[in-house]
Amino acid sequence: MALIISEPQTKKLVDMPTALKLVDGMFRARAAGKVRSVPRRRLKGSEKQLNMMAAWQADWDWICLRAYAGASNTVTLYNGRTGQIQAIIDMGYLSSLRTGAATGVAAKYLAPPASVWTESQETKGFYPADEQSREGRLEGGRLRWRS
Repeated sequence: MALIISEPQTKKLVDMPTALKLVDGMFRARAAGKVRSVPRRRLKGSEKQLNMMAAWQADWDWICLRAYAGASNTVTLYNGRTGQIQAIIDMGYLSSLRTGAATGVAAKYLAPPASVWTESQETKGFYPADEQSREGRLEGGRLRWRS
């Protein structure tokens, strides 16, 4: 039986520190050849456009299909061996969280050494300008969620 995971449930399951670890691990798995994906595809409708992306992750052997049109944004997780649907997840919150976590991981690895912050240094930060990241910010070298 597939799990149906709502947006309020995702907020209880995943926080920013967890998202940072997961996204960092995903990039490492991709570099190791353990992730396959296909480019985003778009299908124009009369009023809206359906955007679709898919990926496979070897360690978990899950196939993920993300689809969104307007405010509707879901991920369907399939078992890579059986094709059985494991979960359908509302991605409203997780999409923004993932975008913020990817920014944090990029800053961790791409920032010049002189800009790496430690907990003992003065807190520095920036606010991302794009709409998807509007609730996140980078402080003390870590992305933190603003309440």
